Amino acid sequence: MHSQTMKTAHIVLLVLLGAGFIRARAQDNPAPAPAAEPAQTEMQKWIATTDAQWQAVFNREVTDVHAAEFKDLALKYAVLLDAGIAKVSAAGDLKDALVLRDEKKRFADTNVFPEKDEDGDAASVKAIRAAIRVQLAKLETASGARTKAVHAKYDAVLAQAQTQLTQRQRLDDALLVKAKREEVSAAWLAGIPAAPAPQPSPTVQSPKVSPVIPKKPDSGTARTNPAMLDEALAQKITTAISTNTMQRLGPVGPQGEGRSDLPKDGAVLVGFEYNTGKWKGDPMVKSMRPLFLTTTGVVSGSGRGNPDQPYKVIKARAGYAVSGLIVNPGKERLGGFQMVFSRMQKRPIGSSEPDSYKSEWVAGEIRKGMVVLGEEGRLAIGIFGGSGADVGSIGLIVAP
Repeated sequence: MHSQTMKTAHIVLLVLLGAGFIRARAQDNPAPAPAAEPAQTEMQKWIATTDAQWQAVFNREVTDVHAAEFKDLALKYAVLLDAGIAKVSAAGDLKDALVLRDEKKRFADTNVFPEKDEDGDAASVKAIRAAIRVQLAKLETASGARTKAVHAKYDAVLAQAQTQLTQRQRLDDALLVKAKREEVSAAWLAGIPAAPAPQPSPTVQSPKVSPVIPKKPDSGTARTNPAMLDEALAQKITTAISTNTMQRLGPVGPQGEGRSDLPKDGAVLVGFEYNTGKWKGDPMVKSMRPLFLTTTGVVSGSGRGNPDQPYKVIKARAGYAVSGLIVNPGKERLGGFQMVFSRMQKRPIGSSEPDSYKSEWVAGEIRKGMVVLGEEGRLAIGIFGGSGADVGSIGLIVAP
């Protein structure tokens, strides 16, 4: 008995020593740290950013709308069941009353409409479900149409990017975009029947989609041309327009919203062509035309008011764009305004140039009653406002 005990103790000791040895070896040779995730390329970042913005659009215009409509339909189903219970109960039909009550509880627990009725389901339940299924089919059809509409816009952006990348022989990047298109199509359009191909119309043209894809980075220091808008910034603006995430500030002046001037391919407001005059003795903006910086240079927008003399020009220095307006509302015409110009890029190290500065006043300056439009760091990408023979009001459209 004693020898058996000693033998057992000897085995236990060997096990403990072995465990200690293994721990010591583990401390001497720790497990290698997990490999770091590879850094994303500029193309992968563009795809991720674009996808996140369009997923937000999908959630807002499809998922959230569908959820709200389904909730309304569920409430309607509960109301119909309650009405059915009240009706059969008043008639003394205990069996049907219990069946309808059980169906109400089942739906409250599962929130699911059965696709089809079972043979043993009560006629009263089948009748109510039939009415709901008609409305559910309409709901699903509408949701499918919204899905296709959002997908078509998103896919058009990706398709244009894929084409541009292929034309520039950036084939690996084009394959990344192609894979994203296939991924989105599979996720969004699964289960939605394909619509018949539309017949071309000789009088209606599809809108031109011109996404700006990120440039392939140079091996050296990045360079920008101040005479043209940076393509990456233009793409952010284009995405904000297509996803409707820009913001309207104003308008200020007596003539309301009016019409908008918003370049669809991405631009920033850098100044105005204008002339001024007087209305009933007060200074006013007679006419004006916005100046936008695009990826191809500065272009003029549409005119407002009727110019009665050659335009004067007031424009931001290279590297700056309009970020705000200080506005004299005027009485019956727009009284005047002053622009705030801000840097489009961070200030280079060692530069003494300011982050922002103000233009001279256009038409009448005012201190009391002036209105300030704009926020620091948000560039204007369009304008809007009312006008007739003269300019009546002005507002800014800014990117997020």
